[in-house]
Amino acid sequence: MNPTLIILGLMIIKLSLTAFGGGYTIYPELERGLVEVHHWLTKTEFYQLFAIAQSAPGPNTVLMPLIGWRLGGIEGLLIATFSGYIPGALLTFFAMKGWDYFKQLSWYGVIKRALIPLTIGLLTASSWTIAKSVAPTLTLTIILLGSVILSFRTRLHPLIILGCGGMAGIIEGY
Repeated sequence: MNPTLIILGLMIIKLSLTAFGGGYTIYPELERGLVEVHHWLTKTEFYQLFAIAQSAPGPNTVLMPLIGWRLGGIEGLLIATFSGYIPGALLTFFAMKGWDYFKQLSWYGVIKRALIPLTIGLLTASSWTIAKSVAPTLTLTIILLGSVILSFRTRLHPLIILGCGGMAGIIEGY
């Protein structure tokens, strides 16, 4: 088996077990491992795969199988898929089995309340990392902020906002 795929699988297993709040929370560390540590992808390639994954229907963890496919074809896709889904599913299954048992213990409420800011922090860090990478110039930052404001302040369909952001980027020459 390809040593790159073994390392990729182990990296994804480690990250999937810490993905409180969904796949987005691990993207900064996934990007760092793939781009900066192992140099398997460029930053541009990572965000191209990210864009493809976001355009596909389904869970936002479609990125990991795409990365596996990019690095190792079908074998890489299978390794990345199983590494991303199976460990987290098993952890969730066993955690939920024990959750009812632990409800009587004093630290149960503390842990439950601590997961909320942890998830918010991980999502914020992920959003910040993605925003820095996709909007490195003032113009792109303005387009990004405008899109975020439109998303939160209006009832416009997200595809309209995406299309407007894309058109603004094309007009600016990006």
